[in-house]
Amino acid sequence: MSRRDTGLNEYVDDIHAYYQAKLDEKDSELRKLRPERVGLIAELHSAQQEIRELKKEQMKHTYGTMEKESASYHALRRELLDEQTANARLRGEMATIRKTEGIARDDASRAISRAQALQVELDGAESKLKLMSDALLKREATLQGEIHGLRSSSAIHALSLPDTDAELRQALIEEKHRTAELTRMLAVVKVDEHAKSLESALARESELCARVQELESALDSEVQCRTRMERALEAAESKMKQLQEWAQML
Repeated sequence: MSRRDTGLNEYVDDIHAYYQAKLDEKDSELRKLRPERVGLIAELHSAQQEIRELKKEQMKHTYGTMEKESASYHALRRELLDEQTANARLRGEMATIRKTEGIARDDASRAISRAQALQVELDGAESKLKLMSDALLKREATLQGEIHGLRSSSAIHALSLPDTDAELRQALIEEKHRTAELTRMLAVVKVDEHAKSLESALARESELCARVQELESALDSEVQCRTRMERALEAAESKMKQLQEWAQML
């Protein structure tokens, strides 16, 4: 082997020894770092496991909350549907009451018109009775004049006139009493009929008005309750959407 080859081999051996020393140094450093690396890997696995457990717990809590919110939402929805059904029933009752109220008002109007017509008839009857009374008074005055003339003209007739005068006066008094009694009876009958019709109509109208006010108050309460239910339902829907978004993010 020549000197040149020998020198080249030594150079190569030196280079190999140098890099082998570097490699041994790196292996030593790696051996020193390996326990720390193993510990870090173990910590990483432990942290990942803890994260998975936390995610599971969070998902359980989220889904449990979602189930509770869903049950509350469906309960609110059912209650809202019940309220809507009750409101529809109340509206139907209100329409019926208003229709009945209109009929009652028409009946009351007809009763008032009838009472006014009866009052007109009563006024006419009173006028007729007054005319009859005036005619009877005039007839009485005429008869008294005739009686006075007969008494003056004949003594024979004068002897019999007291009986005739008494009979005429008695007949006139009886006629007056009969006329007064008829007038009173007619007035009582007309007024009683008028009063009964008005009282019946007014009582019915008052009853219907009270029922309408009661139903309107109930309807207002139902509307307020429905408004509260709708707000609660909107809040539940918003909460459900938020929980669904959280679930999707997880």
